[in-house]
Amino acid sequence: MNNKFSVLKEIIVGILILAMLPVLIFSSCKPEQEIDNDESGSEEEPGTEEPGDKSDIDEEPDGKTGTGEEDIINAFNELLDQGSRSYQLISFIDDNMAEISPEGFDILLEKLEMVQKEDIQYYTDLLFEDDWQNKLNVIFYRDIESEDLADIDDIQLKELMTEIIQGGFKLVALEGSFYPYIDYEFLKKYSEYLSPMYFDYINVMALESNKVFSRDAALTISWDELALRLINCEEFLLNYPDETIRKRSVGDLYMRYLVSYIIGQNNTPTYSYENNTIYPEVLDSYDKLFLEYPDYITADLIRSYTEILAETDNTINESVFEEINGIYREAVLSFELNSPPLLFEGIKNTYYQTPLSKNGYVVLINGEFLEEDDTDQANNVLIKLSDFFAFGDFDGDGINDAAAILTSSKQNEVTIYSLTLNLNRYFYFQNIPDVMIGNSAEIEIKGIEIEENRISINIISDGTEETLIYGVVDNQFVEQ
Repeated sequence: MNNKFSVLKEIIVGILILAMLPVLIFSSCKPEQEIDNDESGSEEEPGTEEPGDKSDIDEEPDGKTGTGEEDIINAFNELLDQGSRSYQLISFIDDNMAEISPEGFDILLEKLEMVQKEDIQYYTDLLFEDDWQNKLNVIFYRDIESEDLADIDDIQLKELMTEIIQGGFKLVALEGSFYPYIDYEFLKKYSEYLSPMYFDYINVMALESNKVFSRDAALTISWDELALRLINCEEFLLNYPDETIRKRSVGDLYMRYLVSYIIGQNNTPTYSYENNTIYPEVLDSYDKLFLEYPDYITADLIRSYTEILAETDNTINESVFEEINGIYREAVLSFELNSPPLLFEGIKNTYYQTPLSKNGYVVLINGEFLEEDDTDQANNVLIKLSDFFAFGDFDGDGINDAAAILTSSKQNEVTIYSLTLNLNRYFYFQNIPDVMIGNSAEIEIKGIEIEENRISINIISDGTEETLIYGVVDNQFVEQ
């Protein structure tokens, strides 16, 4: 595989992983009533699945899992420690699902989902070995799901694809190749065992895995359906305000929907590139939103946007773009999406421009990235988010940003430290390229703080306490 194609593959894998977590790519939310994929946005009958009420499962009065269930969770954790793949974890869950309470099931699925995100890279690498991609391209011209396995004649390829599908994946076709993508519709088979929160979360994610709302920088759904997905995301965020990774995921989805609903995407903008005027069908969708959901936060945000447009005769200009940022900021604050716990989930699972990697960038998953050396495992490099991170408004826009120390370690060598900063751009992180600050033989890091226009790192060097202070100029760190 040539280097250029390898880099493209790594970028796509990073996007897919982040879509699941989700951080950088546009994803979607499932309305309570599914929508036909036509421009009318007509509604289908709602589904019949209901969350579980496993009152017969042994459960402690305070909501903790019972002893038998603890044994199941401990056994599941042992599988995790052994490096089990997604399909093995799902097999274990299938064998024990009748013995687990909704709360216990939530624990298992959350851990499964994190392994699935790690397995995206693992299975992508396997799919790019031998001639698998070419063989798949001969058979399929679209995404691949479980019912398509019968069309594969090659025994080895069929075994690999079966393992991937049984791990809760489908394969999406992107840039002429196939990549694993978590199939949340597959996880609906556990609906009767789930808590209401996780049940709703799976439904939110399933519509995206069933039909990605954006491909090739273009919407694949109508404006009305996009509005309904926004409404459904809003309901989830308001119904489940606790600061969980699921709130982080749905909050990110909401923001990406909001951006698309306001300005569209490159190949399906909300306005004409010729005269910058908002399309009538977009304004009609806004009016429909106001009529059907007048008291929703989403309606208030879009109403504010139309008031801005009214001053320019529904024409987009630089002034309008500047004011749109205020709407994004209001959305983040309305749903409390910039709280430290939610930002922490974000920085554990995002993209970094860092000299710690030979590629110059990494995508952390669960706070880690292992850069493997195919010739000698002793040269493997583990890049991690350290225990030193801080949240605060670095750029003065009223929204919390995140500074952190990344570490790089190799067998029998010192640990290298770098400073990173993620500026919160409402629906994505703008990562400032890392700057190296030393290694474990030179310094001991004691703490990190972030405030407007400066980051302070407290260290001990040669037995003396010092403070390193950094600002940012032209998107680069500058020591002050």
